[in-house]
Amino acid sequence: MLDDGTKVVENGIVLQNIENNQLIVPVLEELNTAERDCYMDGVMQAKIDYRKKGFINGCGYGLFFIPGLIIGNFINSLPSIEVPYELMKDLKDDCRWEFEKGYKTEAKKLRNSNFLKGAQIPIGIYALSWLQDYLESVE
Repeated sequence: MLDDGTKVVENGIVLQNIENNQLIVPVLEELNTAERDCYMDGVMQAKIDYRKKGFINGCGYGLFFIPGLIIGNFINSLPSIEVPYELMKDLKDDCRWEFEKGYKTEAKKLRNSNFLKGAQIPIGIYALSWLQDYLESVE
């Protein structure tokens, strides 16, 4: 963290620390569009934007075991991922396409991963409860 409130991250990406839970926009220092890897910039931004999305949905659908996971995973994958315009407005055409591709690919991975992590919690609780009941009935 710098004195002016900006947070420095690896790969030369500086993320502005904006209060009130607003969008965090990457600012690349002294690199022009042709020199940076736009795909990886999109991946990094998706990791920031989608670090928790899908987890609560997974917890809810995990209450219904396998049918809940199948239906929930299908419903979770339906919404398309839109890249915020603020992130791409200053990029050139080739870089914009690569950034969007990286952002969408990583966002889908994170959303599905978070969904499955959330679903593990109620399923784990049910499994432990069932195991406890089973062990008590054997004794």
